[in-house]
Amino acid sequence: MPDAAAHRARTPILALALAALTAAGGTHAAPAACAVLPAAEASSAIGARLASNVRRESRPTASNGHDHHTLCGWFPAGYDIAKADAPPPHGVQLSLHALRNPADAKKFHGLAVETTQERAKATGGKVATPSGAGEAALVETRSIGGVQVATLHFVKGSVAAQIQVWSREGRATDTATSLARMVASRI
Repeated sequence: MPDAAAHRARTPILALALAALTAAGGTHAAPAACAVLPAAEASSAIGARLASNVRRESRPTASNGHDHHTLCGWFPAGYDIAKADAPPPHGVQLSLHALRNPADAKKFHGLAVETTQERAKATGGKVATPSGAGEAALVETRSIGGVQVATLHFVKGSVAAQIQVWSREGRATDTATSLARMVASRI
């Protein structure tokens, strides 16, 4: 049985640590994109073997608006989206922005949606509001070099999410919507 005096001595330290986390906005666990959508599920959704070959994370700081950003991308083996001069024949990318609270997430989401709508107007993309794919979902679909690209944004709680799907078979919008439903249920 633990020593009661030792327990009483630790209690103020634990309370101070919890208070510091609360003040820093760190009381919620930020979801990691690669954990929310594993490579096998991304491959299954797109109907092709994909490698998890893009991973990024930025920790929340005051200068980035307290945005804990995680990104995971799955593309054909050997495809490097950063160096490519053409879109992949198929691929999936998930970006999660965990912010301090739902109001910050909605603000971030609103800016992303505004940018997406402007891009759609400029490039001839089509914008729709899919149902059941997270709160305030918006999907933009366009064609680049014979590949359909769908970019779907939604918000859930304090997380603003973006899913991009590339598909030569022309089912990017349906796949992005299906994946958004899956991701929304996990965050």
